[in-house]
Amino acid sequence: MTAEEYTQFKAFVKQDGLYIAALWTVSFACIIGEFTWRPLGSIGIFIALLTPFFVVNRLRRYRDWGLNGKISFARAFTYGVTLFLAASLLFALVQYIYFQFIDKGYLLEQYNLIMSSKAMQEAMAAYNVKQQMEQSLQMMSQMTAMEKAANMLPMNIFIGVLMSLPIAMIMKRDKATAQSSAGGDNINN
Repeated sequence: MTAEEYTQFKAFVKQDGLYIAALWTVSFACIIGEFTWRPLGSIGIFIALLTPFFVVNRLRRYRDWGLNGKISFARAFTYGVTLFLAASLLFALVQYIYFQFIDKGYLLEQYNLIMSSKAMQEAMAAYNVKQQMEQSLQMMSQMTAMEKAANMLPMNIFIGVLMSLPIAMIMKRDKATAQSSAGGDNINN
C-alpha cells in the first residue's frame, strides 16, 4: 500500500466508521426508548442488524470508487476490522456521554422495575437465577459511566472482526475495473 493509498484508506475508514457509529447510536437510542414505547426496541434491533449490509455497501464504494474495482481479501478484511474498531471507539464515546450526562440512573431504574414485576420474579425463580440477576444489577449500579461504556467495546470489536471475515470474502475482487471519467460507470478491462 502506497502512502497515497494509505491516506485514502484512512479517510474512507474514518468516514465510514462515523456512519456505523451513528447507525449504532440510533439503535442504542431506540433500545433505551423501548421503555417508553415498546416498538422502539424492535426498531433498534432491526437497525443494528443492518450493520453488515451497510458495511458491505461502504466497502463496495471504497473498492469501486477508491480502488477502481479491485480489492484483495487482506485489504477488505483490514478495512472491515479497522472500520469496526473506529466505529466501536466512537460508539463507546457516545455511550460514555449518555451514561455520564443523560442517563442519571434511568436504565438501571427500568431494569429494576422489570426485575420486580411478578412475572419476572416467577421466571427467575423457575430458572433459579434470581440471585445472579440481583448481583448483576448490584454490580451495574456500582459501575461508572466509563466502565459501562468500556464494557461493550471489546464485544463490538470482536463481533466486527467476525463479521469482517465473510464480508471480505464476499467483497474481494481480483479483476480491476476502470471508472469512466464522464459518467462514473464501471467498465470491465
